[in-house]
Amino acid sequence: MKNTGTHFTEYYQRGKYLGSINSYGELTNEQIGYVNRQYMKDGYVRLKRKHVATELDPIMMVRYNMQGR
Repeated sequence: MKNTGTHFTEYYQRGKYLGSINSYGELTNEQIGYVNRQYMKDGYVRLKRKHVATELDPIMMVRYNMQGR
């Protein structure tokens, strides 16, 4: 399997899947996977609707590289 040159970010809040966004470019191994997840504590994400992150209710972001043949 080789990287296709795109990556996607999955968004979760309170253990619920909110959606994902695809982007161009490859990420390093220090940026991908559940172990390297990041929390957004201020701001918002607009998917099908607007999801707001706060200090008490953060949005978790998990990133993965797309791979193919």
